Amino acid sequence: MHNIREVVHQVCQTYSIQAKEKGGVKLQIQFNQLVPEYLSMNANRFQQVLNNLLNNALRATKLGQITIIIKYKQQTNKLICEVQDSGEGISN
Repeated sequence: MHNIREVVHQVCQTYSIQAKEKGGVKLQIQFNQLVPEYLSMNANRFQQVLNNLLNNALRATKLGQITIIIKYKQQTNKLICEVQDSGEGISN
């Protein structure tokens, strides 16, 4: 069992520092109130995925905000992680 909030905060610490160094980028974390304190999960794999998403978001965002949203669906016992950024996105 892993404390999901602790896992997310550990990953975000590094990116928070990088966002501050960039200047105008703010990193924000939101947890849905349904997210349990502890989950049985592969924490290393989750950290790897979150690292990749945050790395991409930080590269794409020159100014603005990156938001990590953690949700939990009790019906399906699924953890949902969304990373939103104000970066340019994918060009056509």
